[in-house]
Amino acid sequence: MTLVAGTRVRTREQRTGGHTRLPRYLQHAQGVVVASLGSFPLPDAVVANPNDPRQSELYTVAFPAWSIFPDGDNGTICADLFEEYLETES
Repeated sequence: MTLVAGTRVRTREQRTGGHTRLPRYLQHAQGVVVASLGSFPLPDAVVANPNDPRQSELYTVAFPAWSIFPDGDNGTICADLFEEYLETES
C-alpha cells in the first residue's frame, strides 16, 4: 500500500517481544500522513536478521497532541513510521 499526504491512518498494536520503532504511546493512535519519505530497510527485520533485505515505506504521520496525552494542548506530534505500523482508516 502506498500512502499519500492526507491519508487518515491508525497505528497498529505491536505485540512482538522483539524490536520495534513504533513508540508504545502511539499504538492505536489516529493520525494523518503528511509526507512519504521513501523506502528503507525495516529495522524490526534487520535486528532479527541482519541479512534480511526487506524494505518498507517510511511516512511522517501527524497526531493531535490531545489525542495522545490527556493533558496535551492543541499542538501536533509528528513521527516517522514504517508502513508495517499503519492501517488506513475507513
